[in-house]
Amino acid sequence: MFDFKFSIIIAAYNSQEYIKKAIDSIVSQSIGFKDNVEIIIVNDGSYDNTIEIVNEYIEKYPNNIRLINNSTNLGVSASRNLGINESKGEFISFLDSDDYISNKTLDTVLKTFNNNLDIDLIAIPIYLFGLQKGEHLLNYKFKEFSYLDDENKKTNDSNVSIKEFSYLDDENKKTNENNVSIVNLKNYP
Repeated sequence: MFDFKFSIIIAAYNSQEYIKKAIDSIVSQSIGFKDNVEIIIVNDGSYDNTIEIVNEYIEKYPNNIRLINNSTNLGVSASRNLGINESKGEFISFLDSDDYISNKTLDTVLKTFNNNLDIDLIAIPIYLFGLQKGEHLLNYKFKEFSYLDDENKKTNDSNVSIKEFSYLDDENKKTNENNVSIVNLKNYP
């Protein structure tokens, strides 16, 4: 049994300029933050006011926000892995400390999972703000494959793309075991 629907892991390094917007975007989710979401912030050796800002949020939401402190900078991957190890949510997502999500994102993701039990992973498009603006290079993956309709069920319309991946076996041959179905939410709120 899981304590939350979602665990959002934020690796933070000297993020005082952006982390409030990232946290606020999660707290304001339409899915209901207190009942459904936990935020695990992994402070990766910051020397600015990141910890102080995060502690203010922990005071407001002690059951939903946790802080892990790395004494030295371990990098984003190691920090995310620490967050995964501490997560209590059914679904795990990463959010960079200088990113934010719209307030219906988690609700849309949950509905998509609930309406398509064969889906294993969901990706959402990334748009740049600040010094750089526009679409992220990784958004190429939203331009192909099959799609989901307005009720998040498989169709040929163009709301959400789906791609099936297969793993390789021990001899590096494609196998049908452990297929992963990835959904790319193209037009999420």
